[in-house]
Amino acid sequence: MDGTNLSRSFVQLLAFGCLTLLCGAATWGQDVQFSERDQSRAQRLDKMSDSMSEVNVVKQKNSGDEKAEGRRQSDVSELRFRFLVCASGLVHDNKDGMLLFPMQVSGFTSTITPGRPAQRKHGSDFVEIRVEFVGLIGQDTPKAEIKLPAFQQGSTFPAEDLVREEIQKRIEKFLPEAEIQGRQRRREKQLRIENKTKETLRVFVHRRTNEFQKGKGYQWIWAPSEPGERPQVAVVPAGESLLLESGGGDSASKPATAQRVRIWAESESGQRWTDYHEKDLWLVEKNPDFDDERVYYSEKIETYTHAFEPQPGPHVYTERVLTMRNEAPQPLSVSLEYRTTEDGSAKWRKAEFTISANETYEPKNDLGMRIRASRVRFGARSDDRRYETHQEEDLWLVSEQEGQRAYQADEIGEFRYVFLAAAKDVDTATVTAASANVKSGTDVLGVVKRGQKFDVLEQKGDWTRIAYQKDGERIAGWVQKKDLSIDRPAPKATPDSSRQRFRVTSNSADVKIGTETLARVSPGQEYDILEERSGWYRIEIRIGGEVRHGMVQKRHGVIAQ
Repeated sequence: MDGTNLSRSFVQLLAFGCLTLLCGAATWGQDVQFSERDQSRAQRLDKMSDSMSEVNVVKQKNSGDEKAEGRRQSDVSELRFRFLVCASGLVHDNKDGMLLFPMQVSGFTSTITPGRPAQRKHGSDFVEIRVEFVGLIGQDTPKAEIKLPAFQQGSTFPAEDLVREEIQKRIEKFLPEAEIQGRQRRREKQLRIENKTKETLRVFVHRRTNEFQKGKGYQWIWAPSEPGERPQVAVVPAGESLLLESGGGDSASKPATAQRVRIWAESESGQRWTDYHEKDLWLVEKNPDFDDERVYYSEKIETYTHAFEPQPGPHVYTERVLTMRNEAPQPLSVSLEYRTTEDGSAKWRKAEFTISANETYEPKNDLGMRIRASRVRFGARSDDRRYETHQEEDLWLVSEQEGQRAYQADEIGEFRYVFLAAAKDVDTATVTAASANVKSGTDVLGVVKRGQKFDVLEQKGDWTRIAYQKDGERIAGWVQKKDLSIDRPAPKATPDSSRQRFRVTSNSADVKIGTETLARVSPGQEYDILEERSGWYRIEIRIGGEVRHGMVQKRHGVIAQ
């Protein structure tokens, strides 16, 4: 008997043995009742079995361009394998499915260099491959395991992975609901985000991932939405890393996977990393052994790490980090609105918090990051104090210079606002007329009645500006003075006999905190001097019912006698 007939006879004998094994275990003759879904799976298992005989792979690699010590070298490698007659059936009391088939494989490598002995390697083998589907009948998600024995071949190709690839493609085609176990072809990686900066980062991500959809099989989709729409957001503290999850952080969350992503970040100070905001960052490289497809083979899914590095300064900032200090003897409840930049767009946001007595507080947003803003509006109150100077009017945290509110620095600046205890002396007014109109310009906002009390925000001529409630909102409006009486006028600051007084002589004297202007004071006004610094006085000034401390240049006045 020649080699060809011997090989054919061996294949037939092996196939017969496989069929006998499966048929004996599957109890084919019994009248077994299957659901429509399980019947479909059994039929698709048979179709997969038929398709295995179509596998006949030839991979070749030729290279003649490499040079060794001035000599042109020729490298040739070839791999061949094919699947022969495949048997299929149900086993283990008709609960599991199985494919069983022989594989013929061979390969060689040849390296030829002029003037040197040829280097050759070759090998061939004939092995049995088993594919098991645990829970094929009766389970929602069967588990597929490819049992591939060791075999001999002489090529440089990753033969085991290429064999698995042919089997995995057919599993995905005929039984896509099956979950493949162990070493397999993978098209995605997990994503670890590393923050190498000194600030907390808010990271935005769109993932291109392959998800199984009922009735459609595996589909490539963008999650959680298409680029340009709402991204996934993760917060990474300074100096830490985070494995991105696919869920919202609950118990059902699991590591997110992707083949490519759009990813960008924004720090607490507003610095941005946008290299991959508009273009893809590929997590899986091209694999030349698989025709440059973006795939790899491994037991477990691998992790890709993307690091955000510090950006060298100086930087241009249009915002400051806000801190607030409560110098009153009771806790303050604060309602804050702030204008901030998020993901490149300016937005108004709100926050509410309580500051303990004699404490400094850093307000934070919903993600736990310090609040930074270009301007704010806020009101605060305790049992006996109200602070409403900036409830209607913006407090800018960045001063205007040459027509722009921006500054250059290595790090973002801080703006500290102090609630002084003296603010309990805010003026209040009582309505004395039977009724009075509250106006804004020529518009009537509403009507107030005798006995009602309101905070006084400002007085001009015959009018008083009060804090007025309308439709549940606190707004500012004007009432004629003749219809009001000031019940508790705010006393002027009593001069301290031990302090010197500063008398303003200039028409352009600004009172400042840092680079921020608190007020412009008029000639003839006098203020207590709290401190003297090089070219400056620190004075006490009342603004909108609040006592504030600020700096004024000496050249704008004299010491009062």
